[in-house]
Amino acid sequence: MEKLTENMIRWAESKLGCTEYALWCLSFIEDALEISNHIEIYGGDSAKESCEMYKDALRGGAPERGAFVFYDCLCPGENGPVNWGHCGLPGQWLEGMNVSCIPRGKRKIER
Repeated sequence: MEKLTENMIRWAESKLGCTEYALWCLSFIEDALEISNHIEIYGGDSAKESCEMYKDALRGGAPERGAFVFYDCLCPGENGPVNWGHCGLPGQWLEGMNVSCIPRGKRKIER
């Protein structure tokens, strides 16, 4: 597990300052784990949905190194605010990816 985590963090660090994942927090954390380790994981279409799918593994308190961090996030939707959630990796990557998000497969919402 430690090697998976270190590979993921190295990949995430290589993306600091990159705008490729702006608005795509779930894709960012999944790609960090998958691309760096040549594996495939399965989650939901949004951070909120993925969090619900992973609920058996959720823990409170300070996140461990390499943990996926999920939290509620109201985002603009066509019929008003929608809680699609937000996610990231603990530390500087989470702050760097702290943007409004849209689920995969949805169109970008103009502000």
